[in-house]
Amino acid sequence: MQPFVDSKLFSKYQEILVLQSSCIRALPTGQDWYLKVIHMPKNYAETIWDISFVKNQAQLQLTRYLSSLWTALNNSSDSRPLIHPRLEVSEGNLSPHDFSVLEVKKGIARNCIHQSFEKKEEDQYKILFFDQNGPYEADITAPYQRKDCEEWQRLLNRLIGSGLSLPRRFVAA
Repeated sequence: MQPFVDSKLFSKYQEILVLQSSCIRALPTGQDWYLKVIHMPKNYAETIWDISFVKNQAQLQLTRYLSSLWTALNNSSDSRPLIHPRLEVSEGNLSPHDFSVLEVKKGIARNCIHQSFEKKEEDQYKILFFDQNGPYEADITAPYQRKDCEEWQRLLNRLIGSGLSLPRRFVAA
């Protein structure tokens, strides 16, 4: 996989990922909170977690690219249109006591530090979070290699664990 070197292409890449799954731009009436976490890895396909929490009910949508969107985007041009990779989308309800839900309720999303993407050849993560206090967005590079990213590491580990319990299904892009 090529590193994220072209900033214009990288912006388009992020935009596609943000719009790919059930992203909202403001918290709908009656919704307690909404969290989207995007993993843009350096060596394999992308993953997106979306959790919405309404009236003590949490729903998780996990979107996994079956091949790298970044590679597909790099291989496209004016004469060769972008061929979107196939997706695997899993959806399910989470218990209000699920560790991911509990961490978000305790404020972990807003505690994840924001540092603009540094090394384009490393894994990138993005958080989009909405609650009654308004939107919050954070980006980070290689959080597992950093000592100041405990919140990122905890949140990602919880999301990965929560995603394991969902039934899997394939969807064409």
